[in-house]
Amino acid sequence: MRIREERWTAELALLVVCLIWGCNFAIMKTALADLHPFAFNTIRLTLSAVFLGAVHYGGGGHRLELSRRSWIHMFFIGLIGYFGYQVFFMTGLARTESGNTALILSSSPIFTALIGFMLGERLRRLAWIGLAVAIAGTAVISLQEDLEFGSRATTGNILILCASCAWGSYTALVRGLAERVPAATLAFYTTAMTLPFHWIISFDKLGPLWSGSIPLHVWGSIVYSGLLGTGYAYVLWNIGLKKLGASHTAGFINLVPVIALAVGWLALGEPITAFQIAGGALVLGGVWTMHRARVKS
Repeated sequence: MRIREERWTAELALLVVCLIWGCNFAIMKTALADLHPFAFNTIRLTLSAVFLGAVHYGGGGHRLELSRRSWIHMFFIGLIGYFGYQVFFMTGLARTESGNTALILSSSPIFTALIGFMLGERLRRLAWIGLAVAIAGTAVISLQEDLEFGSRATTGNILILCASCAWGSYTALVRGLAERVPAATLAFYTTAMTLPFHWIISFDKLGPLWSGSIPLHVWGSIVYSGLLGTGYAYVLWNIGLKKLGASHTAGFINLVPVIALAVGWLALGEPITAFQIAGGALVLGGVWTMHRARVKS
């Protein structure tokens, strides 16, 4: 009975994570009308670093004993996953719809699989089929028929695709470290390492912070995204991984773009198009097929 209760608790935690992440796109989108994406990112990631640091040290964390090569590895993948990804993500979100952002980001396992293949990981035939289907879906969403190539929305979609590539690459390259370093600790160190770069590129965009003129609703978005979206949700996700395993937990991530589409429609009035539905179905179906192939291998 206790084991069953723990599983239910873990699944509830994962549902909360999906809800937090699904709402996060629209919440951030509303703030970008009043604050530059780089400034928003810098402030929220600073909050995230403080929160993750508190989790790390509050849980008895201490300085990591890693080789110089491992520290360089961590710094390199941090630049990809916590700097490059964030820059592409925020600049893309400022230009395209929150629903498109969530759908395109759900294609990141494509790039994880491709990087893994280049590093020598074997892909089964079923995985290649899923890969092709997911790529087709991503293309449908990124280059919709009603968008002109070079337009603001299409540029935003392409930037989000670059973000998806960066996060997928980070996921593939971080595996060795993730086996030796606790997830929250790894997130804290990679965030802290790359935070100075965010401050550098946003320094001349932080006028509203220094003048105290950031609107209250923007602060709400920053706190939500920084503490919940990239802080508390990460802790809950790790609970799911520990109690349910990676394969079971990974299935929940497919709920995020569905929630994001619904929230974007309800809160921002973003239309849900046939291209989004068709492309999203292809992406999620392809990613699910790739996941099944990995589970069976």
